[in-house]
Amino acid sequence: MILSLVTLLFTLSCKKGSEKAFVNAEIGKPAPNFALKNLEGRQVSLSDFKGKVVVIEFWATWCHACKETAPVLVSLYEKYKEQGLVVIGITLDTGYGAEENVRKFVEIHNQKYPILWDDKITSKAYGAIKIPVTYVLDRDHIIRQEIIGYIKGYGEKLEEAVRKYL
Repeated sequence: MILSLVTLLFTLSCKKGSEKAFVNAEIGKPAPNFALKNLEGRQVSLSDFKGKVVVIEFWATWCHACKETAPVLVSLYEKYKEQGLVVIGITLDTGYGAEENVRKFVEIHNQKYPILWDDKITSKAYGAIKIPVTYVLDRDHIIRQEIIGYIKGYGEKLEEAVRKYL
C-alpha cells in the first residue's frame, strides 16, 4: 500500500509533457522574442538585434558546465562580433546573492556581451529545462541549432553553426 502511494505521488509529480506545452522554440522556426533586464536594469529584447546572427545561452552561476561554456562563448563573440554576431547570456540565477554571484561570474569570465535576467517565461518559451542550453539563430532569428550541455566538440559545433549563418 505504501509502495503504491509513493509510486502514485512520484508519477503525479513528474512533468511529463507540461513543460513542453509552453515551448515555442523549435529548430527551423522563429525564435520567441523576449524583453529582459540586463545587469544595469535596462530592457533588452531579441528584436533589438534584427539582421544579426544571435547565440543565446541559458545558464547559471551554480552550473558547473556553464563554467566550461563561458570561455567558448567569449572567444566566439570576440572572433565574430565585427561580422554581425551577437551573444546573449540569460541567467537563471535568482534569490539572495544572485546579483553579486552573476556580476562575479561575468567579471571572472570577461563576458562583454549582454547578460540578461530570466523572467521564467522566456526560459519556459525556449524549453530551457536543462542548462546550459545554447541556441544559434540566423539573421532572420530562425533557430538553426540547439546544444544542450557542454558536449564534446561544443566549441567546434557552435562555431560551425555561427559561420554558416554569418
